[in-house]
Amino acid sequence: MKRRLFFVLALCLLLGACDSNTPAPSPSPSPPPSPSVTATPSPSASPLPDDGQIAIQIGLEPISLAEYSYYYYMLRTTFYYQFGSQLGLDPNDPAWEDKAAADGTTYRKLIHEQAKTAIQRTVALATEATRADVALNEEGRERVAQEMARYEQNAAAQSM
Repeated sequence: MKRRLFFVLALCLLLGACDSNTPAPSPSPSPPPSPSVTATPSPSASPLPDDGQIAIQIGLEPISLAEYSYYYYMLRTTFYYQFGSQLGLDPNDPAWEDKAAADGTTYRKLIHEQAKTAIQRTVALATEATRADVALNEEGRERVAQEMARYEQNAAAQSM
């Protein structure tokens, strides 16, 4: 339930289909500290579906292996298709992630850091949305329901 709420709030912010029940908070003199990461997963070539394992902790929010994998593989795919051919990476070589970038850091580590940053931003957005009492309006709830149904249909079609 908490995961679905987290997803719905993030999707709400992305779709712009939210109503705020309270006025926007006035800007504070200094921004709140960004959520801290207290654990670091070691992404494998093919993590298993979520079995309740916690991959990382962002502030007080535990991030499951399934959620982390979503971010990691979304960014991995984007990275590969944007830079793979330019960097001479072979899509048929499963070890391409372990090759070193110009600074010596592996692509796996670079993608992992990008995934952590994306998750931190999402958690921060969800936290601020909760503080500002942001909620979905009727149109937003319908759009989220349609999008979730589409995801579930795609997952079922792919036997996920």
